Amino acid sequence: MPVNEEEKRRIIDLHFDQGKTIREVSKIMGKSSHDITPVTKEHRIQLAQNYVTDNREQNDDAHSMYDRVIPNVKAYKLFDEGKNPLEVAAELNLPGPQVQQFYVEYLDLRKMHKVVTIYQENKGSLEYFLKLFRLGKQEGLTPEQIINLTKMADNIHRLNAAIS
Repeated sequence: MPVNEEEKRRIIDLHFDQGKTIREVSKIMGKSSHDITPVTKEHRIQLAQNYVTDNREQNDDAHSMYDRVIPNVKAYKLFDEGKNPLEVAAELNLPGPQVQQFYVEYLDLRKMHKVVTIYQENKGSLEYFLKLFRLGKQEGLTPEQIINLTKMADNIHRLNAAIS
């Protein structure tokens, strides 16, 4: 369903000025996140372009607008520096769900689509996969060797179940 100009202004107000998540804005507006997200992305691009233009003039008002309206850019920079979502939330004084959203966007921007998909499937927890990855790396195993070991363990488990 197309979004008219008045709805766009309302979406921008809810998301950027009031700090609502995409999910919250979708619920309030009665629209799909597929309708809301393009509006927020377009507005972020416009804000970033305005910031670049204003920044060339070293305008203090542009800095305060940037600080207030584009926290995702700061979050992306902090993630890129290796900070985790908790550290970013604390440093930028942002709510956890908003930082989680920025983290997923950051991973997506870094072309880590598979990681984003796994992250979302596991409701934000990659701990199991990270443990497996670290163990495999520590032992010098390739992904194929880990898959083969997993299959062997499953076969042993089935044999034990059949014997019992």
